Amino acid sequence: MARERAFSDQQVIEAANALLVEGKNINGTSLRNKIGTGRPSALMDVYRELEGEGQILAPTVPDTTEKALVHQELPPEVADKLSIMLADVEHLVHQINDHAHYTVEQRLNNAIAEANERAADVARREAESIQEQDKAFEQLEDALEKIADLQQRLKDAEQENSKLSADLNVARRGSTPEPPKFPI
Repeated sequence: MARERAFSDQQVIEAANALLVEGKNINGTSLRNKIGTGRPSALMDVYRELEGEGQILAPTVPDTTEKALVHQELPPEVADKLSIMLADVEHLVHQINDHAHYTVEQRLNNAIAEANERAADVARREAESIQEQDKAFEQLEDALEKIADLQQRLKDAEQENSKLSADLNVARRGSTPEPPKFPI
């Protein structure tokens, strides 16, 4: 007479599934460790019998090769929501773009205005500098004319002085035999 098993079919199925989930090999010893009772050979016999009957389905390794995605048509409700959302996004993108252009334009206009102000300031200072130079040259020319006039008057005065000295010497010679000596 055969001995009655110390484990049930359900215990073998649960142990096998647990081992498969853990990624471990299924053998008599691993089944015994999971169930906690039974001979490893008897456990393997029951496992093979259950597997043959389709009660234990060995999980398949997922296919890791990339498959081309098939474009699925959107349901009308989703397509409608998508078109509304895309229109909103497009509107938002246009607003952002318009704001960016406005900001750049304002900055550019401010930079141009500032450059024009600086250019006008430089032109004003240049004109003032030219006026000051012209005034300085006029003052220099006036001073040079005065110097030339004073030099001419000095020359004329020296000639007058020489003539008067000569006349005085002539007049003195006529009255005295020896002319007096004047330092010149």
